[in-house]
Amino acid sequence: TIWPSQGSAMDILNESENNPLSGSKSASLPDFETLRCLAEFEPQKLETLRIALCQKVIDDAPIHAKQRLAGLLFQLNSRQLLNRKNSMLAESDNPSATTAPLALIQNMLKDLHAMQTESIYLSTRKYQKQLQPSSTAIIYCFEKTDSI
Repeated sequence: TIWPSQGSAMDILNESENNPLSGSKSASLPDFETLRCLAEFEPQKLETLRIALCQKVIDDAPIHAKQRLAGLLFQLNSRQLLNRKNSMLAESDNPSATTAPLALIQNMLKDLHAMQTESIYLSTRKYQKQLQPSSTAIIYCFEKTDSI
């Protein structure tokens, strides 16, 4: 089914040079209307966008942070999978209940914020100092004397 508002927002997303769904290297967050249309009519594309934006954060992060950010993305993806399964169970109990599009957008933005915050923290000097080995102890030599 083609929805009236879906066409224009999806066209904007597809024509965008920053469209992470097109395989472009420079992904960016689309405007709210596009996000709303994706959440309402194509939640799987919204999920793909979430993963692409989080992956961009990993790609842009310093080398020492990439593994930790990939682990965080794994945790976020696992949580999303559990949420999806729980919502399917809830919908089977109550067929009239549907996932609210705004909740999908909110979860996506929370995940992206978590990835960006962690990336910024891992790039700070404070974290860099924690990675550096601590200074070694100073060893003083004492000469043995016969007076004892």
